[in-house]
Amino acid sequence: MKNIAFIVFVVPVLVGCTTVKKTSENEYEVTVQGGPFDSIEALKEKASSEAQKVCGTKSFEFVKNWMGDDFAFKQEKHYTQYGDYNYGTAIAKIKCMSKK
Repeated sequence: MKNIAFIVFVVPVLVGCTTVKKTSENEYEVTVQGGPFDSIEALKEKASSEAQKVCGTKSFEFVKNWMGDDFAFKQEKHYTQYGDYNYGTAIAKIKCMSKK
C-alpha cells in the first residue's frame, strides 16, 4: 500500500468579511474587511454597497467621524511564512434617509 501525503496550505480567510451593526433607529455601523490587494477606493465601494443593501430603497448618507471623514481606515499587516499581507478595514457610519 502506498502512502499518500497531502499538503494543505492555510491562508488567512478574512478577505471580504463585512459586518453591519445597528446603532440607532436609522443609523448603522458598516465594517468592511479588505484583502491584501484592496485599495482604499475598493473598501469605500464595498462599504457603499453594504449601505445600499441595509437601507434598501431609501437613500443613505455617511455620517462624518470625529476627523470629518466619511470612513475610518485601519491597516493591519499579517505575517505568514509565505509573505506579508496588508489587510485594510473600512469602518463607516451610515444613516438611512426617509423617503420623501
